[in-house]
Amino acid sequence: MENIRDFNELIFDPLVCVKCGYCKSTCPTYLATGDERFSPRGRLIISYKILKENLDIKETFDFYRDLDTCSKCTECERTCPLELKPYITFVRTKNKTLFGKLETLMAKITISSKTFFSLSFKIISKTRGAKLPQDNEPSSSFQEKFTGVPQSSEKVLFFPSCFGYTIFSPVAKKAEMLLKKLGVNFVVSPASFSCCSAPILLSGDMDSFRKRAEKFVRKLKKDAEGAEVKKILVNGPTCTWVIKNFMKDELEKEFSHEIEVKEVSDFILSKITDMLKGRKISDGDEIILHKPCHSEVRMGEKLRELGFQVKETDFYCCGFGGSMFFKNWSMSDELLRKTLGSFEQDIKNGAKIFSNSPGCVLQLSRSASSDHILSLISQYLNKI
Repeated sequence: MENIRDFNELIFDPLVCVKCGYCKSTCPTYLATGDERFSPRGRLIISYKILKENLDIKETFDFYRDLDTCSKCTECERTCPLELKPYITFVRTKNKTLFGKLETLMAKITISSKTFFSLSFKIISKTRGAKLPQDNEPSSSFQEKFTGVPQSSEKVLFFPSCFGYTIFSPVAKKAEMLLKKLGVNFVVSPASFSCCSAPILLSGDMDSFRKRAEKFVRKLKKDAEGAEVKKILVNGPTCTWVIKNFMKDELEKEFSHEIEVKEVSDFILSKITDMLKGRKISDGDEIILHKPCHSEVRMGEKLRELGFQVKETDFYCCGFGGSMFFKNWSMSDELLRKTLGSFEQDIKNGAKIFSNSPGCVLQLSRSASSDHILSLISQYLNKI
């Protein structure tokens, strides 16, 4: 009975889709290639074939690869007039194949160990020419900023993300230091390496993800130590998106009330702009900003408030998303070219691109000088 219900849920979107093609206007992989196979409409047709037709192993693998090029940016959901969620259908359909189950197994192995996670990203980053962030600590003058700010009585939790515990630990350190200087009463949670299980969710194994989500939220509740926590800050927009949209029920069950989930860079930028009350930290310096596909805020506006001249990438998927950075190199390269195309001269002139997504920073570093947005803020606050 459970298998029948699962199949009916999976087959719903491919059957209900009216094939209007609106989704193609915002799908990054279709816009980059012009190939129907890489559009949400095309992938829904492919999903139907995998679910309903008796395919041989080669056909199954080819169709799996087509589904696997989806970046999970969720633009198809925002565009669809029927409010379907095609990307969920893609990942769940993948998981019905042998190749999808192997993907889930690799996802579980990768996030099971801090050492294995770090090693995996170091190897793939070196192979693909990506540069890992440097541990450049803010100067002592910066450490003294906001020393008179009283600590808030409201306790919040800060989740550094799997990146923050490992190869992006310098960024997590900056976030913690900024939160302290801004008077935020926070606890790093979980205390040791942990993952929101996004790789398992995006591999399509919903049952395994749900079990891990429950375990993850119980850790957060334990670290709250009885305090009434109403806000969780998360390092990175994708992890924020996963926790906010796919762990809502678990959070409300454990904490007995609704929890606000915010991306930590956005929270810090908002705090700083509020405290400076119109004061600038830049005299019009030009920067390039890449807004990740899962980001829900307009960081460019806040940076302009702080005095920066901001150019923004108009193509929102840089090619890191999904599993492209690891597996689908040609699509990843095409999306990166599309993202940076209009900034070719800026890059030649030494311009640096900033983002609040660790994954995007890593991907962008393959073709340009890139850094995290918190590194930018810490450098400029020294000039006050």
